[in-house]
Amino acid sequence: MKTAKKADDLKTAVKAALIEVLDERQDLLFQAVREAMEDIGLAHAMDEADRKTVGRDKIDRLLKRGR
Repeated sequence: MKTAKKADDLKTAVKAALIEVLDERQDLLFQAVREAMEDIGLAHAMDEADRKTVGRDKIDRLLKRGR
């Protein structure tokens, strides 16, 4: 039972710390989301490139659309 209580306390402490960091540093969350969207754009461009030949301009447009 002590281990379960300690695990719950740790979980609560980690959640509180994460909420505090995200509240104080919203720019970190924004940057992470932006980078994830860029990665998704790159993945879409790579998928399209696998299906056919795509010029550099098309890839650049797909990446810029994700920003």
